[in-house]
Amino acid sequence: MEGFIVKKIVVLILAITIPIFVLLTCTELIVKWDDFFYKQYNANSVEEATTMEIDDLMKVTDEIQDYLLGDREDFLITGVIDGQSQLVFNEREIIHMEDVKDLFNGGIMIRNISFLLILISSIYLWNKDKKALYRSMIYSAIGYFTLGVILGILLLSNFNKYFVIFHEIFFRNDFWMLDPSNSVLINMVNINFFMNIAALILGSSLLIVILIGIFGKIILHKKGNSYER
Repeated sequence: MEGFIVKKIVVLILAITIPIFVLLTCTELIVKWDDFFYKQYNANSVEEATTMEIDDLMKVTDEIQDYLLGDREDFLITGVIDGQSQLVFNEREIIHMEDVKDLFNGGIMIRNISFLLILISSIYLWNKDKKALYRSMIYSAIGYFTLGVILGILLLSNFNKYFVIFHEIFFRNDFWMLDPSNSVLINMVNINFFMNIAALILGSSLLIVILIGIFGKIILHKKGNSYER
């Protein structure tokens, strides 16, 4: 009985941590993806909004990525605005990005812990019950698909509302409330940018988790009753 309960707990842990790991990994990879930023800047007319050339925007983007990933200590980034070399971001933007970095680092830590739990859980189930291992993949896909569809519907219904709710939950101050008239940051990554990056992160992570679930289903179907409980 005790072993049965432990196995159920491990299956639940694996089903939960797989989507978390995939979601946070997709987030990190997309944040590093220069081509995505380049296309968004062009699509959102960021050059005009910031009076910065695209090459300068991409240089600043590289510095932002370095800051978030821990390869740069401060957010005192210099760039060319309206033909003049100067500090790109004001004090309010700098403070906000310090909060963003803390959130990003927290996400990386959770992602790494999730990976460790996935590894331990997978090894345990591989040795104890391979069927349960593959079932956990299926459960993770079903659960994340359900949550993803609900989240997608909510975001499509009123993205601005849930964008604000997200910031109110994860930030303890109002430094995220930036004025487009004097904020380069909000003009670089405006609401259209966040809508697109949210869609890309959610869509890519959903696809990967669903593929993991399909893989588990296929293996479970092929093996049939060959695995012992």
